[in-house]
Amino acid sequence: HPPLGKWLIAVGEQLFGMTPFGWRFAGALLGSLSILILARVARRMTRSTLLGCLAGLLLAVEGLHLVLSRTALLDIFLMFFVLAGFACLVVDRDRARNKLVDWYENSPLDDQGPWLGLRPWRLAGGALLGAACAVKWSGIFYLVAFVIMALMWDAGARRAVGLRKPYSGALNKDLPTLLGAMGLLPAATYLASWTGWF
Repeated sequence: HPPLGKWLIAVGEQLFGMTPFGWRFAGALLGSLSILILARVARRMTRSTLLGCLAGLLLAVEGLHLVLSRTALLDIFLMFFVLAGFACLVVDRDRARNKLVDWYENSPLDDQGPWLGLRPWRLAGGALLGAACAVKWSGIFYLVAFVIMALMWDAGARRAVGLRKPYSGALNKDLPTLLGAMGLLPAATYLASWTGWF
């Protein structure tokens, strides 16, 4: 496996020694943080505090998540980075929709719509998904799925504001920066995880 997950375990051992607490610390910390992230993502997606809290509670009592959070296995780190990357993409989706609505209300219409800029939440999502790949190579499947999902979200947002060519707008205006944020940046993050070997 790539080294990032093992580095995270080593941080706990560096802080607390080569003890069961030391090698379990990073997994327990990220497992706990993932409950909070899931609750916030569910709250943002459903606009319901009750459903957000329920999602967090269900993850907190889910058996596999609990076991992985207590042991020094790499799967909890993979799950954390995939979930955090998804959370960033959800925030990016909402902010992009708001930008499109503002543009629609204040600018002359065209067929494809505007370029929405560099989108820092998308960059953060790409870096986190690159970190997922730096924990386990199976993170690449999530990365590919999220690239397709993000592009479809962009096209759907352009269609929702009434643009006549939402799909070509997404391909022409959003895809180049999407490939940078979700292609080049994850690759750079993955390569950076190997710096100790260079």
